[in-house]
Amino acid sequence: RVLASAPLFAIYELHRLFARFMRTHPELRLSTRSAPDAELADADPGDYDLVIGAGSLPAHAASARPVRRERLRWYGQRSGVPDPRRAALVLLPPFTSAIRVGERHVAFQADDLETAVRCVKAGIGISLLPVAEAARFDLAPLEGTGLPAVPKLDIRIVAPEQPGPAATALRNQLLHWLRERSRSDEG
Repeated sequence: RVLASAPLFAIYELHRLFARFMRTHPELRLSTRSAPDAELADADPGDYDLVIGAGSLPAHAASARPVRRERLRWYGQRSGVPDPRRAALVLLPPFTSAIRVGERHVAFQADDLETAVRCVKAGIGISLLPVAEAARFDLAPLEGTGLPAVPKLDIRIVAPEQPGPAATALRNQLLHWLRERSRSDEG
């Protein structure tokens, strides 16, 4: 039983990772539930074998060490990039509460990466995106003064002290995937 942060699930396309896991481990049964971060915070240890999250985690797992700090950056459309100091914001759930919006207008709160990217490409505003994911899209990285501060996004994997074989195998595959992402960020 895996609980995954709904925002992370949408941004990182974890369904592809889970499908690969099921193909490579047909003898293991994987049950996954994508839940809002608030539900992850209320999860009881008996409710899961593995939790993947970045925001709220089960209270008893608050000390779980991050397995990856995701690199984030502001992006705008390639052509006709508006003045980033005045541009409206297109926000994704994991970052919504961490960004100090100030006087800025939040034009759109997207539920998934593709929607945020479509809004940026249409010129609705600028968006804070993971560098490794944004590389797939034709967006302009933004820098300079006037942009909201970039928050930290720590990804955590929480498991009971004695995880079962499915949880152990999936955790290992997730860790491998995250290491590969780290290598692609450095290159």
